[in-house]
Amino acid sequence: MLDGQAGDDPVGRGLAQALLDHCAPKPVVREVAQTVPDAVNPSNGRPVAGGDELMVVAGGSFFQHAADYLVSTHAVPISNALNGDKYEIRDASSGALIASELVADATPSHDLFALQFVREASSGSLILNAYGFTSGGTAAAALYFESVLLPDLPLATKVWYVGEWNDLNDNQIPDANELSVLDSG
Repeated sequence: MLDGQAGDDPVGRGLAQALLDHCAPKPVVREVAQTVPDAVNPSNGRPVAGGDELMVVAGGSFFQHAADYLVSTHAVPISNALNGDKYEIRDASSGALIASELVADATPSHDLFALQFVREASSGSLILNAYGFTSGGTAAAALYFESVLLPDLPLATKVWYVGEWNDLNDNQIPDANELSVLDSG
């Protein structure tokens, strides 16, 4: 699902490639802009792809219409928000705070990241949503999926993961040794 953001679209393509590289049989991958009536309703962002496709949504509810729809309808297990001067990730059902960071601390070298698997109830659409509050955080979410979850995906028992990326080598690109999981559920 392409949202036109320079930090989201390449990450979405990378997630799709990782699925191609690791899954057997190989999935069919197609790119869809969120403004086109296809996998989402472009007027409200509601996923309508159905249960026979996995929608890969790179980016959070600030730019991705499908993610915004899922957060606003409380269909996600975790939600992201801007609360004053902080970015927050919360348990969507209880409202419990999982992680937060000052907006000023979300930089090209540090961010929170989240991954979640969501099934939209009315359409049955299955969504893999990976995001951070910066493009580096979104890339960190994708790297965590690729390097940790995907190799043992059949053994994964959680529907969401929240972590933190700290750029240890100052190259502004997430590396596997720079990721730490803060919580999952």
